[in-house]
Amino acid sequence: MRARLISGAAVAATAAAIISVPIPGQAAPPAAAAAWGWSQTPAVTVENGPADGSITGNPGVSAMGQTVMYAWSKNPDVGSADPVIGRKRSTDGGQTFPTGYSTGDTSFSTTTRLKDGSLLDVAFIPVSVASTTSVNLRVKKSTNDGVSWTPVASTLTTTSGLTWGGMNRGLRVNQGMISDAAGNLYLSYYTRYTGDPGTRTEVAISRDKGVTWTRYGPIIQSSATQQYNEAGIAWAPNGEMVAVVTQDEVVPAGSSRKHIKLITARSANGQTWTGHKVLPISYDPGYSIRPGSDGVRRYGVSPSLVLLGNGAMTLRFGRPDNWFAISTDGGNSFIQARRTYVNYPSSGNPYHGSSGNGNHAAVAADRVIVVGDNCAPSWGCPAGDSGFTVDNKYRVWKKFITVTRPAAGAKLALTTGRASFAQPRRLKEIGLRLEYGVTSDARVEGLVDGQWREIARFDDIKGFCLSYQKVDATVTQVRVVGSSTVSEVELYS
Repeated sequence: MRARLISGAAVAATAAAIISVPIPGQAAPPAAAAAWGWSQTPAVTVENGPADGSITGNPGVSAMGQTVMYAWSKNPDVGSADPVIGRKRSTDGGQTFPTGYSTGDTSFSTTTRLKDGSLLDVAFIPVSVASTTSVNLRVKKSTNDGVSWTPVASTLTTTSGLTWGGMNRGLRVNQGMISDAAGNLYLSYYTRYTGDPGTRTEVAISRDKGVTWTRYGPIIQSSATQQYNEAGIAWAPNGEMVAVVTQDEVVPAGSSRKHIKLITARSANGQTWTGHKVLPISYDPGYSIRPGSDGVRRYGVSPSLVLLGNGAMTLRFGRPDNWFAISTDGGNSFIQARRTYVNYPSSGNPYHGSSGNGNHAAVAADRVIVVGDNCAPSWGCPAGDSGFTVDNKYRVWKKFITVTRPAAGAKLALTTGRASFAQPRRLKEIGLRLEYGVTSDARVEGLVDGQWREIARFDDIKGFCLSYQKVDATVTQVRVVGSSTVSEVELYS
């Protein structure tokens, strides 16, 4: 049986995974949550803009276990600019970053760990258009956990009958990359094909570790009045793929974009998307979208979507301001929307200040790191605006958000190896995750009066997140049997 660290604990690699428990004298676990909710830490600066006032904004982040890559733009926020990116690497889940930074051309918003352990990143801006149907993506790979990165020759090719419609370098890659059990990689991008009235949002697939990508299917196509661009994609707990996409008005060339709202859709495999609708989202009391100068409430740039290990889906989006919300129904709707950062002028364009661009990534089963900026690169804090909520200086920040789920009891802090309870414990709930993306079965047994007895059975779970079952058993040990892989276990007493 394969084993790995789980929430700071290990599942023993034995014929049956034995789950160990706290020993006397350990700190008491937190009380059980009564309902879904989320809380955030204060924003902490990761990098200030240099004294010369050069750009530091539009940050991105990706987390691969405790390795967190944080990057931000130093180039103007215009389509023709070549990417100039600052980056930092954390090895403690984003808690700390080095004081210095490296400079390159890779945005680290779309990074993943491959099955072989290496890291792969696909940057926001491609290198070039290779042909009328292919672009050269900006891809890098790391075999030393993100310490250094090597370029990978990589292309994305459209399907028959579609040719690039004049967008700078063909397309833009959206944040977030997901994979399936077979190791196939999926990313979303927006582009404009010849004859399109505006941009559309699509999904590409790679079956060779990011060397070649093929257009897999459109999430949503443009109309005469509406177009679609940035998107977040993630697996839902049931194995469907969910997308949240920015909708824009089609405007004349050279005009400012007019993002309107967020649209959602779902897919069984990432190829055919259905159920398109305006994203159902509810705001906590006291929170609402600030209107623009024309009184219209527009919102929704740079959405990023994450499935947490505890089964919640989390959504970050922006402009105006920076927002966060959660879904407890598999991405069908989002609730508890609240701001995470605000900086705009009291005199000037109310959509200036923070770009609202940003990203977030899971660093634990119930926790994400969220990033954003104080001033949008090149346009966010012009000299003509004043009275900023914070100030008019370039900087990028991070914060952590913890999403709590309603539990039947207090979560036990697991320890390493085979162990017995100091005294019998009454379990009220068990969370289990098996092999990622694979439909698997397992049962959980407890040692009761010297005999192993089944206390829970998990059938047909896909392993994209934890599955939970209520139980009522007083045991001295717990083990998981019947599965070749145990990825994560939670016990509630």
